[in-house]
Amino acid sequence: MTVNNDTMVTVDIPADKLLDADSCGFQAECTPEEAEAMGAFSEDALDVDDALDGAADLAALDADVSG
Repeated sequence: MTVNNDTMVTVDIPADKLLDADSCGFQAECTPEEAEAMGAFSEDALDVDDALDGAADLAALDADVSG
């Protein structure tokens, strides 16, 4: 199987490695390029500023509820 990532680099990932990676409890070993192509390192978490903004919103909500 061939997977293209955002930088348009083609990485060949054997089908058996993909099946191993999908097996519960099995730790398939792969190169950093294979792992990135399979999406192992896509980051979609909040950044620090968004997290702090959310904390400020909760503090304001708590003040309105208790006051």
